[in-house]
Amino acid sequence: MVDDPIKLSSVQNPGMKAIRNTLVWKARRAYEEAIAEDETLKLFIEQMLKK
Repeated sequence: MVDDPIKLSSVQNPGMKAIRNTLVWKARRAYEEAIAEDETLKLFIEQMLKK
């Protein structure tokens, strides 16, 4: 994954952890659906993550 500027991985509050986990899951699912439908988008995102 990309470096997290607000350090969500260090969240201590259980409620905030649940929210973070939900957001991460939704983002990952949206990303997987988007790249499954569009090969150009997949290549673009891969190039952006390499920088």
